[in-house]
Amino acid sequence: MTSVESSAPSPPPVAEPSLQGRSVKGTAVTMVFQGCKMLVQIGSVVALARLVSPHEFGIYAMALPIYVFSLLFQDSGTTQAIIQRELTKTDLNNIFWFNLAVCGAIVLLLALAAPFIALFYKTPVVAQLVWGFCGVTMLNCLSAQPLALLTRRLHFGFLAGIDLASYVLGAAASLAVALIHPGYWALFAMPLVTALTNVVGAWIKASWSPGLPTRDPKFLNLARFGSGVFAFNLLNYFTRNADLVLLGRYASAAALGAYDRANRLILFPIQQINIPLGRIFLPVLSRLADKPEEYRAFYLNGVAAILFATQPGMVWLICDGREIIPILLGAEWRGAADIFVWIGAAALWQPLTYTAGWILVSQGRTGAFWRWGLFNAIVSIGGFAAAVPWGAMGFAVVYAIRENVIRLPVLIWLMGRRGPVTILHFLKGFAPYPAGCVAAAAIILVRRSLMGSSLISLGVDLVLAYLAYGVAIMLFPDGRKFWNSALHAGQGLMRKSIKA
Repeated sequence: MTSVESSAPSPPPVAEPSLQGRSVKGTAVTMVFQGCKMLVQIGSVVALARLVSPHEFGIYAMALPIYVFSLLFQDSGTTQAIIQRELTKTDLNNIFWFNLAVCGAIVLLLALAAPFIALFYKTPVVAQLVWGFCGVTMLNCLSAQPLALLTRRLHFGFLAGIDLASYVLGAAASLAVALIHPGYWALFAMPLVTALTNVVGAWIKASWSPGLPTRDPKFLNLARFGSGVFAFNLLNYFTRNADLVLLGRYASAAALGAYDRANRLILFPIQQINIPLGRIFLPVLSRLADKPEEYRAFYLNGVAAILFATQPGMVWLICDGREIIPILLGAEWRGAADIFVWIGAAALWQPLTYTAGWILVSQGRTGAFWRWGLFNAIVSIGGFAAAVPWGAMGFAVVYAIRENVIRLPVLIWLMGRRGPVTILHFLKGFAPYPAGCVAAAAIILVRRSLMGSSLISLGVDLVLAYLAYGVAIMLFPDGRKFWNSALHAGQGLMRKSIKA
């Protein structure tokens, strides 16, 4: 058995130099592009919040869960098979037409159900948004397979570029519409233009065209693999959208809008890191599945870097959130400040728990993946249902408790009970990071007690949080090994850049 000491992040001895080089370079390029995307995202969130009222955001948020539900059927989980396995042209053809047929059928059903969905919310205009989202879902379905093929081929630079370009164009379109008509259609313009950009870019780059479908018994195996991923995604949908549906039904549109904006402002930066990096980690971990030491080192190093990139910022948002919200979004959003703080607490360890899919899918453990989704859905929906009398604030508190008290320990157990990364590897490899969070919070609170708050001091707090976090994790041997690993990777990229 491999000793626990090997869990400490260290330069991964990947046997395939091309795989190591492309993964490191792809990670660096993706992080740069995602940093740019987050700046655009924060700017667009702030600008739209000042142009569009909380009530209009609330109407948009009522239709949003329906759109997210329809997106589950854009690939029915089968594109994960494209990333994880080597498939024939026949396999790819069958997957494409299967997904298109399933997605088309679901979109048709949702379009017919739109008036009843509007009746549920007692807001007739929701039906119009649902019809619009049906068209956007079909665009996403068309781009799903070309994007999966590009991920399989490790075209990380292009994927990061098209992701940034589509978001920039979507944000620009949304702001342009908001200046003319500051309502929910301005918010709808963003996913519409983003989907159009992805469709055009993905099909041009993939250089793939589908042939006619054929009968193939092997497709049942692919569908079975995808069904585990799809089952988890379906359960995860109910988990992540139960709060919006319940608030939309039992609270005001303004309360839902405040909760939704706080949620997105906190969680979107994390998603903009984890989702694109998943396009790198999943194919690489799948190729390293039979090389346990390389698999473990690649995963632990990568997640350590993600935690360092996100956790100090989350601590800053928790400590200074009551001052940040009115400055960023405007005085009318002041009521969302306490919600913002609690959701920040919920997000603290999500960069780690989000990677459960990378571990389970890369190891072919899709059965465990959907069973976890079932457990998570039951706990989440039950908690949100109990929080209905307390409104948006009660939902935010339940969210924080669920993430830190239930999801984090259960997922560490689930990910570590089998495979190259054991529970002891998790506990030892990530032990420095709670200390980093405490140090970041402590230095912000000390600074606030001495100097008070201002716009400049909020920026100082952010810098201090990262400095204190970095120093604190260096007090641990595993933390120092992470810094050595980061330095090693940086030097490798520098040498390659000089040679190029």
